[in-house]
Amino acid sequence: MESLQYQTLLVQGDSSRARVRLFDYNRCLVDMSSFEVEPTLTVLMVDATCSMGALLDKTRETLTTMFAHITRLTKEEGKNANFQVQICAYRNYNVRADQLLQKSDFSPDPSYLVNFLSGVQIAGGWGDEAIEVGLQHVNSLIEAGLNISQVILIGDAPAQSEEESERKRESQYGESYWESTQFAKMAKYEEEKSRIVSSDVPVHAFYLKERAKTCFESLASSTNGLAAELDVNHPESATTLTDLVCRKLAAAIDPDLERKYMEKFAGGRAFE
Repeated sequence: MESLQYQTLLVQGDSSRARVRLFDYNRCLVDMSSFEVEPTLTVLMVDATCSMGALLDKTRETLTTMFAHITRLTKEEGKNANFQVQICAYRNYNVRADQLLQKSDFSPDPSYLVNFLSGVQIAGGWGDEAIEVGLQHVNSLIEAGLNISQVILIGDAPAQSEEESERKRESQYGESYWESTQFAKMAKYEEEKSRIVSSDVPVHAFYLKERAKTCFESLASSTNGLAAELDVNHPESATTLTDLVCRKLAAAIDPDLERKYMEKFAGGRAFE
């Protein structure tokens, strides 16, 4: 059955999902212990508006390194590296519904995630951005029974208010358009923030510009997450991005692994 599904995906030209299917199938054959521990699920939520090209490039460049670091760290520490990541790219209401929130499947395969992110193009952007749409998606996953371990948010603009969302929906395509889409129920930032706070899911918020600092720090503080500045134009920005994401991927697997990661990898250090 697995091989038939793999062949079907290849015939359909869906190489990304075929790769994930093959990865999961081979992992089952080699290591059944992966089923003994429920995977940690991380949602990586990134701003994909027009000002964020450098961030998307850096994320694509570092994803494979992130996964390699965590896999090697867990192997050295005798931990089960059963973790998966979903990427969500959010924009604003000056793009169509299919671009407002793009999301991958949850995957343990960095090549699939890199391939997904390669298909994400910067677009839109309208002052404060639609972070509430991303949080609404995360809350829907939680309500559906998925055990979300954490959210990692990266952006350069604060969340927009309910009034801003209403105005932008109406002035660009009109409320009647949005009511015909999957975003018929307008997400409201304060409501979605309260929902995720009540779910005890930490949001680690990394901001690229000062104007997002207050919003991102408040969101992280409310959810017991980490907030930090990320300068994507700094020569060491790829290393900083890798460290910020990896330390939290490690912590979701085992809290002690965050300290181990910082000791062995932070700042571009590798195992000797």
